[in-house]
Amino acid sequence: MFKRAIILLIILLSLLPLLAYETGKEPAKAALYSFLIPGGGQYYNESIWKTFFWGGSEVGFIALTSYHQSKFNEYKDKRDKTSDLIEWKKWDKKAGDQLHKRNNGFWWLGSTLVLSMMDAYVDAALFNYEEEENKLKLKFSHNYLGLEFNF
Repeated sequence: MFKRAIILLIILLSLLPLLAYETGKEPAKAALYSFLIPGGGQYYNESIWKTFFWGGSEVGFIALTSYHQSKFNEYKDKRDKTSDLIEWKKWDKKAGDQLHKRNNGFWWLGSTLVLSMMDAYVDAALFNYEEEENKLKLKFSHNYLGLEFNF
């Protein structure tokens, strides 16, 4: 069921460009930049505060995950070098804790990366939305309902 939902979501997302109007920014390019460079898609969309937020979040999770990986390696090496069973268990537990923290870091990093890409895609698709919105006006009065479209 989950796989079908993911496949359906991918198909629907691939059809979105067919429904979009010209925005001046390419959503796929924004998502790609966001994937390759922390905050790159937001910078492409000229959202500076989002660039710092998403870029900082991604860099922070990369640093945190790298830290836990280095601590895991350190504790694993200490575990492998000891011959005392009590010391071995102590270092094994510490290594396991760091492995768990590292894996959590990867999940947070991946989630942040996906959300950053989605944000960049949507921002690019709606880049000049206010200009498009000003072209279409709905007018109300006590006896009149009108739709005005400016070219």
